[in-house]
Amino acid sequence: MATLNQALITPEVGWKRYDDTNVNFSYSGLWEENSYIGYFGSRAMRGKGVVGNLNFMKFYFKGTKIRIIGSSTSNTAFDNSVAIEIDGIKSNFTQIYSTATHQALLFEKINLADEYHEVKIYPQTVDKIYLFDAVDIDFNGVFGLPVNKTLISLNGTTRYYNAGWKTIASPPSKSDFETYGHDDLSLIKSEAWSELLLINPDVKLLTYVPTGNVANGIDVTVQGKGLGLSAIPVPQFVHLKNPAGIYGNLSDLMVSEGINNDVKNNTRYLISPNKTAWYTWDGTSFVSVDASVNSNILTKGMTYKTILNMQEPQWTSWSHDNLYVGVYLDDDIRGKSTSIVDKISYADLAPKYSTKVSDAKLYILNTTSTINVTFAGKTITGSVDDADSGKVQYRVLLNGNPYFPQSGDFTPLQAAPLDVALTLSNDEIKIDENNVLRIEFQDYWGATDYWQTNFVGTYNGLMFLDSTGKYYSTDVGEILQNLDFGIIIAGQTTVEQAIILRNTYGYPVNNILIRANQANFPVGMSARFGTNEISFESLDELLYAQTLEDGEELTFYIRLATQLGVTPPTSGEFDIIVTADKVI
Repeated sequence: MATLNQALITPEVGWKRYDDTNVNFSYSGLWEENSYIGYFGSRAMRGKGVVGNLNFMKFYFKGTKIRIIGSSTSNTAFDNSVAIEIDGIKSNFTQIYSTATHQALLFEKINLADEYHEVKIYPQTVDKIYLFDAVDIDFNGVFGLPVNKTLISLNGTTRYYNAGWKTIASPPSKSDFETYGHDDLSLIKSEAWSELLLINPDVKLLTYVPTGNVANGIDVTVQGKGLGLSAIPVPQFVHLKNPAGIYGNLSDLMVSEGINNDVKNNTRYLISPNKTAWYTWDGTSFVSVDASVNSNILTKGMTYKTILNMQEPQWTSWSHDNLYVGVYLDDDIRGKSTSIVDKISYADLAPKYSTKVSDAKLYILNTTSTINVTFAGKTITGSVDDADSGKVQYRVLLNGNPYFPQSGDFTPLQAAPLDVALTLSNDEIKIDENNVLRIEFQDYWGATDYWQTNFVGTYNGLMFLDSTGKYYSTDVGEILQNLDFGIIIAGQTTVEQAIILRNTYGYPVNNILIRANQANFPVGMSARFGTNEISFESLDELLYAQTLEDGEELTFYIRLATQLGVTPPTSGEFDIIVTADKVI
């Protein structure tokens, strides 16, 4: 059995692993991706503790045991008290160990009830880091949200279908839903439904909706100008949940019915601007129908043939901007006729093309310009385009303030596509805080849209930090704090000081060379470097040939050596310099 801080490169027997990239993990607040070959799947998610614990991740699983996989470190910039709530019951675990380990077992809980559990994890200490890598659960467990389960109620009994209708105790329990409930009622054949309806047409559906899920109603979709509806086979009036917008005038309504509808001609259609007032065509105009009474719909509603025979001038008399379509289905409970509505769509008389006045060289645009940009490091690259091949312009806002142009105006109109290339300055970025970058763009006619992203401000380059995560300098060389060795006695060597080097370029680097500027050194003193505090190598410089990914860190050590008999100045300063190659 594994112990805490033990490396688990692969899950143990009886466990299976889910990486941080799995779609069933939800991250709330500010999280960023960290890439490193030592992480499981070469990636982990990194978040910081904030007031109110608003940076958290959540997921669901079914099983009896769980393990949290991450990275341990002695770096106190990481949270020593990460919270994990399982079904609302809170525990804590640490990332701080004397031995740093990747893919380490940081938390384990066993002997849980074999049911679905909600898990929430968050760093509790403000500004302290939590690095999430993966989770292990039972090998036979289920990962992700449970699906909604449906049972059928008829004459006070609860039923489900499995090669015939089966009856279970009423009312059903949560376990009954999970064991016997249906994920998809459409898999039950129409003959089986007819069998129930012969007993009693008053069939009810009982649906268990687990925490975190939403209730599913009648399947109603709008795709383009096609309107789709489906319903279970009982007499009912169903309609679209969302309206179809009419641009210009309504010119046609197209309905495609299945061949079985002609047996009783039992399908009726109504239309509405608001799902409250319903209308039918009486031969001369659209008139109101009380849709709360099925017999009214059956006697006054439009038939398939009525809709088929209506012409464009009749449809254009529909004066509303929205269109809901309602369908009344009244099937034969003996199953001898079935109402089938394959497809409903509509057409309007909105302009299909831009207006062109050739002599004046004037093009009236009716499409909004688009943007395609990327933001890496502190650099924005991409372009603003326009489908009408017109002129476009843009402006950039940072934290709600004009950034480019500085006046707050849009750039001059230029032919599309217009390239965007801009590197943000540290003067305006909030370091280690949330920043909002927004690009507003528009075409010649003023049709405006925007692109926006949030990011945590960082310096750009190879940055030196202390063990608490504080920077020694900015990326333009401004000193924020000194590496203070205190009083140094001639002939003695100082203790090693740990320095963290973080790559914030926005791209990977290699061949990293770390050295001291010896020209500024006091007489009789030298800087020595090492990669390990225990077995300090005492080198003139350090060369790391391996690749350091964007956002990745490494730790090195430095100490100062002095010569006996040399009297150096009473105080002095020197620079530590780092260079590297960009990985192409």
